[in-house]
Amino acid sequence: MTLAALARAAGMQPSNLRRMLSHPSATSRLGTVMRLLPPLGCHVAPSGAGTADALVAFLGEQGRH
Repeated sequence: MTLAALARAAGMQPSNLRRMLSHPSATSRLGTVMRLLPPLGCHVAPSGAGTADALVAFLGEQGRH
């Protein structure tokens, strides 16, 4: 998959994805990274953590246990 195709599949502009991958910084948000996972055929466990907020909530709950 090309970067342009990945960007389009994730609902991003290709130039924004190229910039994010070539200059990683604190501005790369978890939600943005998670949008790239489905087009790549990847997921984050647990299965219910399809969004950044759900993943953060799950990890917070795990931290309390």
